Amino acid sequence: MFPPNADIGRKEDNLGIALLGNRIYCDQTLVEYLIEFLLVFTSAKNADGDGRLRFHSASEISINRMTYHVAPNTALRRFIFYNNSKQESRSTIDTKANAELWKCLRDTTQNGEEDIDLIHDLLHSYAIVTRNRGWYAQALLPVAPELLLTDLQGIKKRQKADWPLFDPQVDNGFDFDKHNFLARGGQVLYLHLLQGLLHSDEQEKDDREVIEKLLRNMLRCSGGEVGLLANFVQNEWEYHREDVDFRLRAFNMGYIQDAFDIRSARFVQEIRCFLSCDIHPIARIELLSQGLILALLRAIQIVAAHKIDPSGREPLWVMDMSEMGGTSNIAKLAAASYATAYDSFLSAMSILFDERSFDGDKRFEMLQKSKQNTADVFKNLGKEMKLVIPPRGGHERFSLSEALARYLVLAIVKPGRKITLDTFLDRLYDHYRIIIAPAQYRRAIADGSWKDSENMADYFEINARCFQDFLKQCGFVRDLSDATAIVENPYKEVTLE
Repeated sequence: MFPPNADIGRKEDNLGIALLGNRIYCDQTLVEYLIEFLLVFTSAKNADGDGRLRFHSASEISINRMTYHVAPNTALRRFIFYNNSKQESRSTIDTKANAELWKCLRDTTQNGEEDIDLIHDLLHSYAIVTRNRGWYAQALLPVAPELLLTDLQGIKKRQKADWPLFDPQVDNGFDFDKHNFLARGGQVLYLHLLQGLLHSDEQEKDDREVIEKLLRNMLRCSGGEVGLLANFVQNEWEYHREDVDFRLRAFNMGYIQDAFDIRSARFVQEIRCFLSCDIHPIARIELLSQGLILALLRAIQIVAAHKIDPSGREPLWVMDMSEMGGTSNIAKLAAASYATAYDSFLSAMSILFDERSFDGDKRFEMLQKSKQNTADVFKNLGKEMKLVIPPRGGHERFSLSEALARYLVLAIVKPGRKITLDTFLDRLYDHYRIIIAPAQYRRAIADGSWKDSENMADYFEINARCFQDFLKQCGFVRDLSDATAIVENPYKEVTLE
């Protein structure tokens, strides 16, 4: 497992955790994976506040100091979300505390309530996850480190509390050691990338240094002024409450299983290439959230397939780009590829069940419970990002949305560079085992990944032409002749200071 000295406790009785690590959870949204990933990266790596905006070092990993330390910023969260939240999520003490904060801020600014209303509306405009959640569980677009907010738990306890307004419990009376919507999925991605960075360190490559700089650039350039406003709100409250200990809260990292390492080096290459593209900050965040989940889904299927056959080839992803409906030949192949992916989680966990000699009568119950946070996560996230279509109904199969296609171009083709479409399709196969065109279908047959002996090249010929037209509509393909098409990354490279 990774980190190698992680404390697994008794959690491996959960088949999903035993397969993938601790852990992926069904209710975490696409953007919350990115938020948690960035929260770990930006947070201090010790209680003294050192190590912000960097990855854990090899020495910290070796001594199992895999913690991160977060400022909860509860006053900021209340300020942004409380007045717009549902009534049942509120408490008497939080209503009083929020009113006191607004009064404090009004007294500080030149135009009083008018200024504070503007600050509130600006910060609230960055709300990205609200759904039907209380104020303590909503999230902001991660454009600055100050907008990365951790989970707050223990709200029911607060609703029964009768603390004075200036009791330290007003700010510290939460359960900070529990995970809900930030349920460790971002930690899984962080650890997966860290695996690859350690290999890069061993080979004396500069990936760690460059990716750290690129992430800092993304966070500082996209939301610096908004971050200053967020700091102003929280700092004014802490100054007003100078008797309260606003200490950092420590979170322990989970762990992932060793098989994640199979594609960790490719994950590093993709993230570095994508972050190097000088694109609009909001577009970068939106595409990065898609790309991280794509890498996660690819990794967890590889882990499941590795458990079933440790010496087997990486599973294939056949993409239906034909727009010919769910009953076309290429759609049937893509559907079979998706069914194999979904079923691999159940097969792998069935093997784990037998290895652990559980009571046979519990097999169905344990597999059904565990598939919610494995196979069903794969399915639901896949549908949310349109890697799996249709959103509802039958003929479920793999495909690529415009957002995913954009991410793949920017993650595989370096900024300002051009490659032939055939080369791009080969790189998709090398990175993700994606099959769209006849050449990759033949490669899969040659390397033993494709077991069917039927000649299906004609199906993929039509599919490839549709994909070429799709990329052209996205602005990434130019035709040089009837036989040659060029895939171009049109963006400049980020200039790092």
